[in-house]
Amino acid sequence: MAKKIPDFKSEKEEEAFWETHDVRDYINWNNADSFIKRVFRDKKTEAEILKGLTRTTPED
Repeated sequence: MAKKIPDFKSEKEEEAFWETHDVRDYINWNNADSFIKRVFRDKKTEAEILKGLTRTTPED
């Protein structure tokens, strides 16, 4: 049984949550479409989605 994804008040709060939780625990693989729609509901383009997934580190 997949865990329920909490409602987030901001993108920053959501980002902090996923840094400490495994997304695989929150996906019902038998019905992944609803998960994908919820996670990406506020993303308008593929570029925005990829930007949110890309991490950059400052150069020393």
